[in-house]
Amino acid sequence: MWLHWSPPEWRGLFPFEIGLYFFLTLTGFLITRILLRERAAGEVAGGRWRVKAYREFQKRRMLRILIPCYAGMIFAVILQAPDIQAHWYAYFGHWANFHMAFHENWPSGTAHYWTLAIQMQFYLVWPWVIFLLPQRWLLGAFVFCTLLAAVCRFLASRFFPEIHHSEAITFTALDYFGIGAILALAISRGMPVGDKRLAIMAKIAFLGYLILSISNKIDHTIPVFSYLQQTFVSVAFAGLISSTLVGFTGILGKILDHPVAQHIGRLSFGLYLFHNLVPLLLGYLLPWLWHPFFTGPWQALRLLAFALSSWGVAHVCWKYLENGSFDWLKRKFSALRFWIYFGSQVKKIAHSPMKESARCVICLEARLRDEPTVVKRLRCRLLAISRGGFCCIDGLRWVVRFIHWVLAIHIVIFFVFFEKFAMVEVEFPFPLTLR
Repeated sequence: MWLHWSPPEWRGLFPFEIGLYFFLTLTGFLITRILLRERAAGEVAGGRWRVKAYREFQKRRMLRILIPCYAGMIFAVILQAPDIQAHWYAYFGHWANFHMAFHENWPSGTAHYWTLAIQMQFYLVWPWVIFLLPQRWLLGAFVFCTLLAAVCRFLASRFFPEIHHSEAITFTALDYFGIGAILALAISRGMPVGDKRLAIMAKIAFLGYLILSISNKIDHTIPVFSYLQQTFVSVAFAGLISSTLVGFTGILGKILDHPVAQHIGRLSFGLYLFHNLVPLLLGYLLPWLWHPFFTGPWQALRLLAFALSSWGVAHVCWKYLENGSFDWLKRKFSALRFWIYFGSQVKKIAHSPMKESARCVICLEARLRDEPTVVKRLRCRLLAISRGGFCCIDGLRWVVRFIHWVLAIHIVIFFVFFEKFAMVEVEFPFPLTLR
């Protein structure tokens, strides 16, 4: 997020993109560990376990990943992000990484979707690698994938000048998944978590990665070793993952166990999906954020608006799309059916003769006994309505809060900085362009 939002002079030489590399290495570790367990269970059960295990794995992945991913793509189309409008089939078909690799510049608002395309390709192919290869070949296959990535980076830089972003090619990202898979296989075969030898190797690898990354940024590329840069950081993150399984103590452990850190972790996928799209959204809602006043140190206010808005969108994504997928929608329809029934019974009680009204009351009492949670909800909603709050409708609460926030920011900014705005006439750059 900082890499995409902040101006270049604020970034320095530190490679902020390593968070992405950690996520890919973690994906390789977690998915391989899950598949190894499913393979062990399937071999014990016997039968045609491979097809069944593959189908169940894809079902879980699609519900967890694909629904929020498509929601983000539709959101990008609504905001008129230029590249996804012109090449929507590449994004929805999950080969946008190959599409972006041949473009000189990263697309505005949707540049980060190349990693999602690589993940989906990994989810489709990797289970068959784990399920079909003999056990004794797995380690060799993972090592081969790791080395293949470095070789592909070398070939892309030397023989394919038309590829402007070789890191977006799936084959050049295989070392993240390969190193993570090697760690999962080693642990499944008895390597203790938090192994000290791996920890030492990870520290050396991270130091090598920092040296190679900084040398590339200052245009002093180190031959041969530069193609192993991403492999080094994958090894470093494998050591971090192994140490995390043991647990951290001291200040770092307290920070990671803090509720704020846990909350950010829950929203991390939504933040990644929407953080590049939020500036496009604010370009419509708060165009004055691109006023010349917000230059220099005052750009921090714009970044703060990006962060708060991204948090809100990510929270909605986690609550309604990631956390149980569409279970919330089923609950809403169930509640809607009850309220329709409740309203019809109340109407009958009010407009029917005494005998018919008594029958309606009996039916309504029986329905309420069957759904005791509805009584509590009814009491809470009536209480909220009696206090004059129409925010009692759960599905609209976040919309109301967002509108209140937008109006409040407008009022504060224009009252505090009105004189500065009045002295400058400006045409805002629209539509916005953002990597």
